[in-house]
Amino acid sequence: MENLPPENLLQHIWQHKYLLSQKLYTTNNEEIKVLKPGQLNAGPGPDFFEARIKLCNTIWVGNLEIHVKSSDWRKHKHQADLAYQNIILHVVYVHDEEIFDASGHQLPTLELKDYIPKNLLEQYSNIMKSKTAIPCQNQFRLPDEMRTSIFIEQLIVERLHEKHLRIIKQLSLNQNHWQAMLIEMLFQYSGMGINKQPMEQLLTTISIGLIQKYKQDKEALLALLIGSSGLGFKENEAHLEKRFLHLKIVHKLETTSIPIWKKGGIRPSSFPEVRLANLATLLNSEMDLFSKIINFKDPKELIAIISSYGKTFGDGLLINVFLPIKFAYDNFIDQPNAEVLILDTLEHLLPEQNSCTKTFKDLGITIKNAKDSQAFIHLKKNYCSQKKCLSCQFASHLFKESQF
Repeated sequence: MENLPPENLLQHIWQHKYLLSQKLYTTNNEEIKVLKPGQLNAGPGPDFFEARIKLCNTIWVGNLEIHVKSSDWRKHKHQADLAYQNIILHVVYVHDEEIFDASGHQLPTLELKDYIPKNLLEQYSNIMKSKTAIPCQNQFRLPDEMRTSIFIEQLIVERLHEKHLRIIKQLSLNQNHWQAMLIEMLFQYSGMGINKQPMEQLLTTISIGLIQKYKQDKEALLALLIGSSGLGFKENEAHLEKRFLHLKIVHKLETTSIPIWKKGGIRPSSFPEVRLANLATLLNSEMDLFSKIINFKDPKELIAIISSYGKTFGDGLLINVFLPIKFAYDNFIDQPNAEVLILDTLEHLLPEQNSCTKTFKDLGITIKNAKDSQAFIHLKKNYCSQKKCLSCQFASHLFKESQF
């Protein structure tokens, strides 16, 4: 049985005008001239709006629908839907039955089966079946420098907006209290993935209010963090233990079960007790941290704040906490060009080193800074892992017009 291409591939081919170099005919052998393929519709309704074609010496303006089979029209019940009343052309891969609109008019149909090269369909199928981290990695290559730069810019802005949506949701859960949300994000990031759950549980145990109350007192803050974490105090931390026992009585803190902290597979600088000490120092030394984040004008201002925490943790704070909050806040107050300063700051930071960036480096890609690394992390997560190759500028050469 013939392998049929998915509808989104047919939409891609139509949208990018790959068929226009050929003479096209309807299933009734009437020549079609495509004057305008129309605007792709991402929502409900016809696939393309405001298409313009010439058929039988008559110019038609209207909508266009694409299906794998003609019979999909009937299966989707479009014949009874008035939203599909103004269809001027039905584009299908296989024409298996005549189609009529809600008024009973037969729709002109363009069958693509003989117009699309079989090797392109096979190539697309192989990519979709690929088990590699980057589906097209065997054929991967960057386009010209300008297109690469534009797509990287698109990817990083998409990533910023993705983080922005998460922050706004988190802000709502914090009753629109930005400082409280900042503390929550600091704890989440300090967990570094492997200890995120115990970090979140620790914050619930202590409460954001108690942290804000004692953030001017580093000893009290550190005592609360270590004592409530269940990690235990060291021999030279008797003063902290004594302080914690006092605070526990004063604030009637309950002993809760914190999920097991993990140390396997992480460097000593990322151990939970080190992260808790970093948190105490950061919250205590930067009394107006939120204000500094949202009001900085030069990347060096934020870089100075994290300079004493090590490159990996410090840069990670900037990339995953400070800059997303700045971007979200600027959008919240309708600050124009909110991403400009963010992108400039990312260009001042070294690229992240992880399995994702290594995958792209192994393909010969140069990742110069954190802007690039964030873009490729977004590419891997939102395009490669989801097999959205048709939307990827780096895979577009696999489906280019020259193959038609």
